[in-house]
Amino acid sequence: MNRKKIAIYVEGQTEQILINHLIKTWWCYSGIRVNNFRILKGLNKESDVKNYPVHSDIESQLLFLIFNVEGEGSLPSSIADRASKQHEQHFKIIALRDLYAEDYKKNQNKENADQVVLANIRKALKIKGCVEPEKIDIFFSIMEIEAWLLAFSNALLRWAKYSPDLPQNLEAIPRPSLRLEEFGKLAGRGAHKSYHEITSYVTPISREDIQDVYNSNRVPSFSKFWNKLLSLSGDNPLCENPPEELLLKSD
Repeated sequence: MNRKKIAIYVEGQTEQILINHLIKTWWCYSGIRVNNFRILKGLNKESDVKNYPVHSDIESQLLFLIFNVEGEGSLPSSIADRASKQHEQHFKIIALRDLYAEDYKKNQNKENADQVVLANIRKALKIKGCVEPEKIDIFFSIMEIEAWLLAFSNALLRWAKYSPDLPQNLEAIPRPSLRLEEFGKLAGRGAHKSYHEITSYVTPISREDIQDVYNSNRVPSFSKFWNKLLSLSGDNPLCENPPEELLLKSD
């Protein structure tokens, strides 16, 4: 039986690929199972992001389910449809949403923008009939998930083939996705949101890189999210590098 179960809901392919890689890397491809889904028309569909391990009947200490609700277009409804059953199965539920510059512009109190959006999400969960919405942990990637990607400087250097100047506070960049797109074009990369390019970007990220970004607090929203994931898992393992055959090839 899985010792700990965590369901993570994200709004896009970029988030799913990144979190899938970070989990496997942090836990050294050991003692975990990661199942990825894409939600379409309310149904769980196979994701382009592969499950890990691909074939295994061995129960893991940690079970992670990562749901990409991109096709559904609604984080609250996707969670509400599944929360009751997942709570019964002793899952802890985490939701991740971008907190855009537009969200700040809509609120006169800029520093309180995240709380306003959070309240709206919780209200939407209740409207959708979500059972015990207060038990769902909701986090934001500020101002887009690309700010988290930019924080992994070694991966950025390998992907973009140079080290661009970036502010210390990456959450201050209004549209980090545009910055990443710009770096990719200069490097002759394809569409930066494609499965291939995102996978190519995240593949070099090591456990040491994750620790560095977490400790540096260059993107506080990542540190908060990762801290919660570690606390829910009850684990903070140390390990050597995973076997070469487990790593995806990167350009």
